[in-house]
Amino acid sequence: MKMDYFDIDSVLMEEEKVKCNPLLDIIKMGELNNSETNYLPKGSKMELPLWLIKTLREKMNEDLFLVTEPNFLNVPHMEMLEADASVVNLNSWCTHFFDFAFEYLSLFPTQAMEETVVKSFGDRYMGILDTAQSSLHRDVNDKTRKFDTLEKSIFAKTVVNEKAFRAWLHRQGNDIVKWKGAKSRSQLATIRSTSTSTSTTTATSTSSSSTLQASQSSLSGRRGISNNNSSRGGRGNPSKKSKPK
Repeated sequence: MKMDYFDIDSVLMEEEKVKCNPLLDIIKMGELNNSETNYLPKGSKMELPLWLIKTLREKMNEDLFLVTEPNFLNVPHMEMLEADASVVNLNSWCTHFFDFAFEYLSLFPTQAMEETVVKSFGDRYMGILDTAQSSLHRDVNDKTRKFDTLEKSIFAKTVVNEKAFRAWLHRQGNDIVKWKGAKSRSQLATIRSTSTSTSTTTATSTSSSSTLQASQSSLSGRRGISNNNSSRGGRGNPSKKSKPK
């Protein structure tokens, strides 16, 4: 669904700055590096928010900067995730770690980094679900404080679903809940009246049909008896033969 507003978490995530160096002299951008000139000198060291680097790349259809990955995405940090991602405090690394990592990798793909990030998210995801279930009967702040923004969102939604599921398990089967599609009393009275009228009409039609059939059967029987009597009468009174003289 198309949104007509910006997601605050996405805005904050893209505000994360990364180290970069211009690959060429870029005119009319000297103020980005507090330069006295009107351009960015090639190779100058600077930090720019991710959204600006992304926008310039899309607009110019080429890379204008040589980007260095943030500290929390460098090799030592990736090795820590590979060792045991479940114990790492990602919130201290970057509050929007996974969102930023996925966005960064979409712009500057690195296979090894991508595999580590995806695997780490999968490993931590199961822990998020377990923590959400445990939060209903004990304190889990020691674990949730290690979650980044995306993980906290998943945790909150899981807690809501878990509460709803448990409420469903302990529901009262003898409670009568009015169905949204239930008819009102006036509607039920109308339906019953219509049903009674239909039943009466049907019964009357059936009775009339049965009476007609009985009359027809009786008339047919009488005609049969009359025909039989006529036949017998003709055979019982033969014409007398004249005696020969």
